[in-house]
Amino acid sequence: MHKIKTKTVANHPRSRLLGVTGFIALFNGFFVLLTLNTPQTLLAWFNNAATTHVIHISVDGLGASYIQSLINDPSNPVPNFKKLRDEGAWTMNARTDFDYSITLPNHTAMLTGRSVEDKNGVLNSGHHWITNITPPAGTTLQGNAGYSIASVFDVAHSNGLRTGLYASKEKFVLFKDSYAANIEAYANYDLDSTSMMNDLLANMNANPSRYTFVHFNDTDSAGHAFGWGSAEYIAAAKKVDGHLGQLFNLIANNAQMAGKTKIILSADHGGTGLGHSDQTLTINHTIPMFIWGEGIAANSNLYALNGNATQDPGNGRPDQATNIAQPIRNGDGGNCALRMLGLPTIPGSTIANLYAPCGVAAPAQPNNPSLVTLVPAGANWRFFDGGTNLGVAWRAANADLSAWDLGGPAPLGYGDPVSTTVDGGPDGNHFITTYFRRNFTLNPNNIVSLTLQLRRDDGAVVYLNNIEVVRSNMPNGAINFNTLATAAVGGADETAWLTFSVPITALITGDNVVAVEIHQQSATSSDIVFDLALLGSSASPATATATVTATRTPTSGATATVTKTPSAQSTNTPTPTPTVTNTPVPANPGDKKFVFLPMAFCGATAAGECIAR
Repeated sequence: MHKIKTKTVANHPRSRLLGVTGFIALFNGFFVLLTLNTPQTLLAWFNNAATTHVIHISVDGLGASYIQSLINDPSNPVPNFKKLRDEGAWTMNARTDFDYSITLPNHTAMLTGRSVEDKNGVLNSGHHWITNITPPAGTTLQGNAGYSIASVFDVAHSNGLRTGLYASKEKFVLFKDSYAANIEAYANYDLDSTSMMNDLLANMNANPSRYTFVHFNDTDSAGHAFGWGSAEYIAAAKKVDGHLGQLFNLIANNAQMAGKTKIILSADHGGTGLGHSDQTLTINHTIPMFIWGEGIAANSNLYALNGNATQDPGNGRPDQATNIAQPIRNGDGGNCALRMLGLPTIPGSTIANLYAPCGVAAPAQPNNPSLVTLVPAGANWRFFDGGTNLGVAWRAANADLSAWDLGGPAPLGYGDPVSTTVDGGPDGNHFITTYFRRNFTLNPNNIVSLTLQLRRDDGAVVYLNNIEVVRSNMPNGAINFNTLATAAVGGADETAWLTFSVPITALITGDNVVAVEIHQQSATSSDIVFDLALLGSSASPATATATVTATRTPTSGATATVTKTPSAQSTNTPTPTPTVTNTPVPANPGDKKFVFLPMAFCGATAAGECIAR
């Protein structure tokens, strides 16, 4: 396809705010700048990790299971995706919008911090963009919704920061038309990420934007044409990996960006076969998210870093409602970027559940007497990996743990990305069974129901106070040291969370013991992984206190600080806008670049999905 050369337009006047917070309201398609006379407030940030630039990336159609497999496959190297994982915080269990797993609705969520549909009975809380074709020229999100839809570009620009949008699908003209006054640099080459990257690198080397959104089409285009997971899809992911390498080089070699730049990377959806329109399919709505940069704990669990503000959904698909604990979503990316830059969240946004990984402290959780986290995911566990049979005494309350390792944060295991590595035994003759233990104190015992979430590779048996409460991927009958798991676990199942109801009769008031044995499917299996969360519902306020008293220094790649992760508590209530104004940039922000492409409508399915786009 012929590409129209980038052209520049004259600089436009910029609003500058000193000592006040900018708030953007959009009425009838026009931007109106309002100011609130409030004192400047400094947001909490990582030690020595001041951030001046954020690159917010979406890899279109990058399903979590596919990139996880690629990262773990040395025959198909993706060193830059691996760099994001090994040097940053990540999860392979983030979520798309609840109601849509297609491109434009989800990218609109990323940039506005809104779900597609209204939620919790709040009128005009969604962004309501549901189609997935190139819109007519001049179409805006505000005009479609009939009310103000602010974006990350508005907040960054009104606080004096240069912004940029680089896309590789012509339908992204929707965002240029909706926010043109607040996007300084824009380039859009339809289905041509290489040309888009050339413009991005040239612009960023000359005058780097402080907030930059980058979209890669490649994996989505290959998925529609050849199938998700096909050889062509893998090649497309490797091409994107090369572009990520260009971005890493840009950051390292630019004095304004080196050591002061964060990357947020997620996706709009996964896919299977030749499509992704069915939002109820796990493979369509499960996506990765990576956060990388100075001050981010290396190879760390994004849910663990974020504490109780979000909850790993396991295999679940929670709706975007205030009474349901929320997973990390792609819609969290825009507000995370603003928090990194010390700016307020997007006016009207309802998806703002990433805190600590973005450099700010989460607000105090409201008291909810009916919910309590007994054991959080990502918690510390003691373990025994000596390769000998411990019989049954190891799971008793008074077990001798003198030979046990002092432990570390979950996930624990070997052969896959983990926070704490255990000894699996010699290659080709791995230990069949590895043992794990953790205590917690419950006072008083007023739990009325229990839910256990488990991640296991291959099989597991879980005991609560020496009572077996869960058996997963293990045979019936007696379990001993050499009992093999029923089946090998691979692919997306290695990162999946399984949910079980646990009898409350296994609980006791005071000290409780959770003991878990993980079993290999064979002595030649290459890996094991273990993590667990235990959630209770109580009739009145309950207190659960961890009693693990020893923590070793994490192994290479482990999370140095462990934070409680899942909480059945919702944090999806809109967050109050902080009163922060960033220092404006110098008077000449530089030219903004536009690439105007001819419109071309593609054939759409009944679900509104634009094939091969």
